[in-house]
Amino acid sequence: MIDVTTQNVFEKSIEVSAFFSPIVGLVAALIMSRVTMNFGKGVIAKGFTFVTIGILFIASSMLFDAFVKYYEVLDAWVRLMREVLLLVGMYVIVAGAKYVHDELEKMRK
Repeated sequence: MIDVTTQNVFEKSIEVSAFFSPIVGLVAALIMSRVTMNFGKGVIAKGFTFVTIGILFIASSMLFDAFVKYYEVLDAWVRLMREVLLLVGMYVIVAGAKYVHDELEKMRK
């Protein structure tokens, strides 16, 4: 007999929803990469490419985290890998924003 309680259903729904956001992030990165091809090679296109790559890393980190929580893996290297993916994704986005800002400032002068 399957034990269906409110707590059990709530926990399972949280576990399932943990997989939705990274998958949506990966799909968004895929869509953004296709849109980037239409921009050409300008400054904004370069910045959009940086953001796309950053989102890809962050979504990978979130997906990695969902698998870790689902399979209850507690190894230190697994946590380190997740943090590295997240950190690289954020760094790429910030570096891309800085690049676009600097290039637009050069064009303005």
